[in-house]
Amino acid sequence: MINLRKVWVVAQTEGRLTRRLTRYWVFLVLAYGVGLLAFFYYSAIHAFVSAFSSTVGLLNPRYLVSAIGTVYLTGFSIGIVFLGFDVRARDVRENIDEVLDARPLTNLELVAGRFIGLLLSAWIPVVGLVLLLQALGWLLPLLGSPVGKTIEPVSLIAFVFAMAIPGMAFSFALVFLITLLVRHRLIAALLSVGLLAGMYWAVIVWPAIWVPYVDFLGLTAVGFPSDIVPSMMRPDGGWLQRIGFFIVALGLVGMAAVIHPRLDAGKIKLAAAVSACVLAVGLLALFGSAQQRAGNLARMEHWTSAHAARVAEPVPDIQKITASVNIDPGRDLAVTLQLQLQAPPEHDLDHLLLTLNPGLSVDRAVAADSGTLAMTHVDGLLEIKLNRTLRAGESMSLELAYHGLPEVRFAYLDSALKLENLKATDAQVGILGYEPGIFDRRYVALMPGIYWLPAAGVDTGREDARQRPRDYFSLDLEVQVPSAWTVAGPGKRESLGTEQDKTKYRFA
Repeated sequence: MINLRKVWVVAQTEGRLTRRLTRYWVFLVLAYGVGLLAFFYYSAIHAFVSAFSSTVGLLNPRYLVSAIGTVYLTGFSIGIVFLGFDVRARDVRENIDEVLDARPLTNLELVAGRFIGLLLSAWIPVVGLVLLLQALGWLLPLLGSPVGKTIEPVSLIAFVFAMAIPGMAFSFALVFLITLLVRHRLIAALLSVGLLAGMYWAVIVWPAIWVPYVDFLGLTAVGFPSDIVPSMMRPDGGWLQRIGFFIVALGLVGMAAVIHPRLDAGKIKLAAAVSACVLAVGLLALFGSAQQRAGNLARMEHWTSAHAARVAEPVPDIQKITASVNIDPGRDLAVTLQLQLQAPPEHDLDHLLLTLNPGLSVDRAVAADSGTLAMTHVDGLLEIKLNRTLRAGESMSLELAYHGLPEVRFAYLDSALKLENLKATDAQVGILGYEPGIFDRRYVALMPGIYWLPAAGVDTGREDARQRPRDYFSLDLEVQVPSAWTVAGPGKRESLGTEQDKTKYRFA
């Protein structure tokens, strides 16, 4: 059984020894300098150039903690190599290895204590850095400086905990293991730097669905900061990826303790088995994170194939939509609407083919002249069987009712860009946003591209005007939201009053 008191004593000792090292302060000063330089760089660009370029306007330092923090963590990761590669060599060099070997410590307690001591010595300055940046962002504008802005707080917390702790833990654990496997310090240092640099390079050049395996700093796991809908991690496995790397680090620490050359009366085989299991759990978490991204991409491709297979079918012309929408933010979207439809001039229709968000469940489809209609709603394709053939050029009225949580990833199926598979070299596209729509308890953005209102035909080939002319129609929309909410949309907004904690607006 591991003795936590002994682990903490070793951690305290390791922390004191680390803070006495000149190289610790050299790497810390360099990392702080680079982090502050990045902060002032982005602040200056935003202050002096954003008025002339909307793209530069996106480089607001308030939302760029991951970019600023990445510079710091990247620089300090190199320093971690030269702090952690003394895990055994220092004892031999100072001629205390035999004394240390005689102490009543297991190898796991010794290695875990040194790991914690080094991790805290590296992580506590991160907290100091973010407090310094936040203080500068608050103080500089008070002094009249055009440079400087406070950083969005949730993203700061994500950087300090979700990015820094797993990233640094993995770096130290990897260096420990390599140093104990390769006894020559210079070779061990070069190998450690090479592996960490190789993983960083892979983050940049690999497609996003494979990046969770190598993104030890969490560059692609954190969400883009927001004052409207703040969040720490991306929804597609962000937390799972960061937890996975931390668990992998613990497994590597256990393996380092197993191969430590110090004689240990502990159960080596049991420790090796437990460490291997912990390592396997961490790798499984990384696999799960990667599979979430791959699954999202596979769903997009499946939807695209389903729509592309029916792109040649004749579709009705939507002439008018009269809709009543009840928004329960983050929980439910309920829509009842009347569609005025017309068959194409050259085709009869025995069914109607519409695109409707696959996250919505259709409650009923009723034709004004022939009653309830049979329907199927699969892969975002709503097919409604008509009770009688709709002749070419003939019009009809259709009532639809549906509800549910919109699938915000269902959009732009035939787009050349799939954000789930982008590389870091395409990061400028990612700055524009990851989600085509938002349906959150704090904010709702029902964009046309997610098809929360039905559209004629399939969602492929819409940009080919020769094959699919644009379907323009009139829209009369009533929207009901909680009374504290305001609705914005195209056209003039007309308030219809408040009743029972609900406010209604009309757009026409």
